[in-house]
Formats: sequence, C-alpha cells, structure tokens
Amino acid sequence: MSGWSSQNTAPVEEVTEKFLPTSLEDRGLALPFTTRPVAYARLRQGEKGLEVILPGFSDKLVANVLPFDKLPELVSLTVFDRALHEAISNLTEDEASSNDSGGTYINSSVIRRLRMEIGETGLGGIDTMRIARSKRVIFANMEPAILNALADDLVQKHGGNNAPEHINMATDEGRNTAALELERFAETHGLKKEIIIDRLVDISHVMRDFGGPHTGMNGPIRDILSRMQSFSDDLRQWLIPEPVEESEMAQLTSIAALATIKATDKYVEDLDLVYKNLDQSVLNWDKLRENIIKIRDALDLMIDGWERILDSRESHINAQRFRQRECLAALAPFVPILPKPVIPDDKEKENWLKLRTAQLRWLGRVKYLKDMKDGAETALRNTKMEIL
Repeated sequence: MSGWSSQNTAPVEEVTEKFLPTSLEDRGLALPFTTRPVAYARLRQGEKGLEVILPGFSDKLVANVLPFDKLPELVSLTVFDRALHEAISNLTEDEASSNDSGGTYINSSVIRRLRMEIGETGLGGIDTMRIARSKRVIFANMEPAILNALADDLVQKHGGNNAPEHINMATDEGRNTAALELERFAETHGLKKEIIIDRLVDISHVMRDFGGPHTGMNGPIRDILSRMQSFSDDLRQWLIPEPVEESEMAQLTSIAALATIKATDKYVEDLDLVYKNLDQSVLNWDKLRENIIKIRDALDLMIDGWERILDSRESHINAQRFRQRECLAALAPFVPILPKPVIPDDKEKENWLKLRTAQLRWLGRVKYLKDMKDGAETALRNTKMEIL
C-alpha cells in the first residue's frame, strides 16, 4: 500500500505500471454512495482501521485516502449514504460482518446486503426501494432453489427406483425423504445420511452469491458477469457513429469489461466444478469448503465496482443519445482497473495502460470540490495521496 504525493503524478505520456493497482485488496470495495462527490469511493482496511479512497478531486491519477469515519466531515451525505456509513461503521465495531469461514472482514457480499437492506427502507427514493426489494426476493430465493436443485440431482443419481423427481427441502418431510433416498450413498462412503443433507445445505449457502447449477439460476456474481457482457456488446455499437472521444471511451470501456470477464474464467470454472462433480463435492466438502469460499470471494472482488457502472448505464439505456454520452463520460474515468497480479500477459497489460492513459484525460472533466463542505479543499490537501 504505497502512498504517493501529488508531485509524483505522471503526465499522460508517462503512464506506467505503477498506475495499476497492486492488489485487489488495495483497490478496495466500491461503495454504493449516492452523493455525487463520493459516488465512486472505495473502502479498504488500512493500518489504523477502515480507509475510504476518493477519486475525482484531481485531474491526475491520484486519489485522496482518509479514515472512513472522517468522511461525513467533508461532504453532506444523503440520508441513504449516512445510513450506509453508519451501518458499515457498526459492522466493524460489532464484528457483524462474519463471513462463511468465520472471519470478520467486510467483503462485496456484505456491501451488497447493506445496500439492499437500506434501499428497502425507502431512504434512497422509490426507484431504489423497488429495485432493492426485487433483488431481495431473488436473493432470498436463491439459496433454497440451489438446495432443491442439488438434492434433486443427487437423489436422481443415487436414490431408489421410486425416488421422487423433485424434493422440497424447505420442509421437514422433504429433508427426511432426501435423507432416506441418500442413505445407501452415505453408508457406502462411511457417512451418516444426515451429514449428506447438512453438506448440501452448506453448499447451497456458500454458493448462493455465485448462483446455482442450472440455467437461469444466477446469483449476484453471475448476474453481474452477464450484464458486463451485454454492456460490452452494447458499447461496441458506438465505435462508428459516435464522435472520436466518445467512441474511444466506449471502446476502452468495452475492452475493460471483456478483459475482466476473461480474467474471471478460471474462478468461474472452479466454482462450476462444485456442481459438475457434485458427488465428490459432497463427500469432500470439509476439505473443499475453505478454498471454495476463497475462490468465490476473489471472483466477487475482481468484478467489484462494475455493478455501479452497470446500474448507471442501464438507468440511461432508453435516454436520448446525448444523455447516454453524458452518462458514459461520467462513469468511464472510474471503470475498475485490474491489479497487476491478475493481468495475464503484456498484451492485456498494454490495454489496461491505454485505459489508464485515457482516464487521466477524462478525469479533467470531473470536478467535485464545489459540492463539498466549507473547508473540505483544505482538509483534502492534508490527506494521504495515492495513485488510483
């Protein structure tokens, strides 16, 4: 986590590898704030607690880094953002962000959950509430849907001749039926049938953010990847009819989306193997569980920040073309950059550096200080500066 003073900022023609994030953790988590100056802020764990990374206050590829608890002193947050700030602060104090492996770090899943919970209250407006409630229903139904699908697949393979085609694992009767049908499978491998059911339940819990084994069972992670592909395809249509700068923005943003998707392929394949090799996944779940969680969280972190880009773009999809251009100009400077360790080769690295070079130009359009509280400019000059 290297700090850089503003005089270290390179001009456009000197953008080098040091302008690529050093790790996913240093890049931080995108915060779904609705207040304009902090709309693309990121959160990460610093040496002395949570830090917030604020891009957009300079026409250079640097960001202000300050303690998360100081953020309300610089900008008048919306009601939604104040609630989110308070919720995140309480998560760290109460250690309420426990993840599947028993830790207490804040990850992309936690931020998504808070966004939905606060959005449902109506603090972000009617549209936000409607979207949050819709996503909540989908998310709430994902885990039981995965469990039913896994039980059906395993029972169809190992159950008796009269095994039911579908089992409702939400009921005691359903779980008892599944346990009886899988008793022989369990005993063959020296396990109790109840252990098999417990492992199916846990697999569905761990995999819910990723999604299920069958087509259409997209969790938040797969949903974002699918939307990124559609977003990239849409932007490629801009290359011929648009002005030069907008065409460049569209092209580089489209390439970034595709490159990110490509970088996630191995992670997606590894998670899909949980379903493709379901027998072995169930039998060896105690050994596999921790690694599967790490793969899932790494994948989630790789695409972190894209949901905000996609939401912004999709909200303008039916707008007049000039409004769509304004939207692209506002989000393109903040397209998430992959860190050096996950960029596969020099050709890919060159594309990311091209995007960084362009973002350095585009950031000149973004001026947020006028939206800050009195004294914020002076306060920002006293914060740590770091290459984005």
